[in-house]
Amino acid sequence: MRRAWNLLCLLMLIMAWPGAAGRPAAAQEATATATETATPTPTATETATLTPTATATGTATPACADGQEPNDEPGSGPVLVMDQALDSLTLYPLDDVDFFRLWGKEGRFYQVTTATNEGVDTRLRVFDPGGALIVENDDYEPGNPASRVYFQAPGGGWLAVAVDSPVPAGWGCRQYSIRAVDVPPTPTSTVTPAPLPTATSPPTAAPPPTAIPPEVMYDQYEPNYDFGTAANVGVGQTLGLNFNPYPAGSEAVDNDFFRLYVKAGERLLIETTELAPGLDTNIILYRGNGQVVTGNDDCAPGERRSCIEWTPEDTGLAFLLIGPVGPVPEATTAGARAYSLVIQEVVDETPTPTSTASGGSSFSTPTPVPEAMPTPVVRVRPLSPSPPTPTPRPRQSLTVNLTVYYDGNDNGAPDAGEGVVGVSVRLLDGLNNQLLGQAFTDAYGHAALTVATVGQVWVSVPYLGYNQAVRPPGKSLMIRVVPLRLPSLIP
Repeated sequence: MRRAWNLLCLLMLIMAWPGAAGRPAAAQEATATATETATPTPTATETATLTPTATATGTATPACADGQEPNDEPGSGPVLVMDQALDSLTLYPLDDVDFFRLWGKEGRFYQVTTATNEGVDTRLRVFDPGGALIVENDDYEPGNPASRVYFQAPGGGWLAVAVDSPVPAGWGCRQYSIRAVDVPPTPTSTVTPAPLPTATSPPTAAPPPTAIPPEVMYDQYEPNYDFGTAANVGVGQTLGLNFNPYPAGSEAVDNDFFRLYVKAGERLLIETTELAPGLDTNIILYRGNGQVVTGNDDCAPGERRSCIEWTPEDTGLAFLLIGPVGPVPEATTAGARAYSLVIQEVVDETPTPTSTASGGSSFSTPTPVPEAMPTPVVRVRPLSPSPPTPTPRPRQSLTVNLTVYYDGNDNGAPDAGEGVVGVSVRLLDGLNNQLLGQAFTDAYGHAALTVATVGQVWVSVPYLGYNQAVRPPGKSLMIRVVPLRLPSLIP
């Protein structure tokens, strides 16, 4: 028993000794405390790491607005210069509308097109200076998300061009471009016009009812069918012309009027040359006040060309009228109605003085013209100085009601929502092709015009190549745009 007690005391002494079996309890507590104090350090490090990560995520979101912003209201935005594209444009953010400005000249035809290589689905709309919609288009051909509109300016002024997307999805930084061009008023222009939209769904590019071949197109000086539309020409010019009427496809007789500035004492020769086979011309010369000076049918018996030689008494304006005589050849081949107009000054061959040895002067003898080559004689057939005044025909009222519809359900009748908006309808005088009236179809595809005329008029829809003769008191007409059936989508 005593031995056991001694062993217990020895064990207690060893445990209490500082350098023996380990550190004291106080030291162990200090170590544990230090370890617990250092534990929050990873927590602080984790918090600091999360903060810059969130900041970096916010910075990575790009700003996709293009350099033309803000252009979200009519009357704002850059000007569309003819045939100069604006690119790097975006529809950002969602529901963004980009507005542009285009200066329209009354009666001129324009085409505006969007393009994209990144799949941006655009919609184009054009508004007149008063804010009324002129034309609208979404996809101008199947499988192409770009848009194209073809229209005639209703008057001079700033037109608003709007671009947005009918797709309810954001396009982010995807880009598109826009370009405007000035095009001729004919569906056979080298720039293909866009199909016209409807209130329900835009029609696809249906072919016009009557395609007009390029060889029957009017010349570059049209329209010049009266004194008010006469084209400006000058002495020394040779003009390539034809008797194809304006607008293309019309059956009216083409008369070409020109305005010419002349000088007193200037001897002029005006003639038609290079006539197409079977073509016969006539020239009438007027002073600036409309008074007839002279005229000519044939330069010489047996010829079909026309010639006038004239020396004006005064300096100022004069007018020329060149028209066809008799039946005009059918315009089935290129140049079938072509001719040239030459306006030149005739210079007198005055002998040139030469110096002599005595200091005087003498005249050189002109080279004689061989008898085998006589100078051609220009014969002028003047008009009667006082032609009888024709009895004016009474004017009558003529009304045309026209409806253009896209027959989406193919039932042969215009239904609700099938009217084609913004189609130009014109009435032309049946005698001189002069414009009598013009209107654009409304939201129902309807246009009504009333004019005063002495006889037949032509109802012309240039975009569709449509021409119809109408006599007083008028007529109601309908133009059906045939729907084009497309194959179903490939699965």
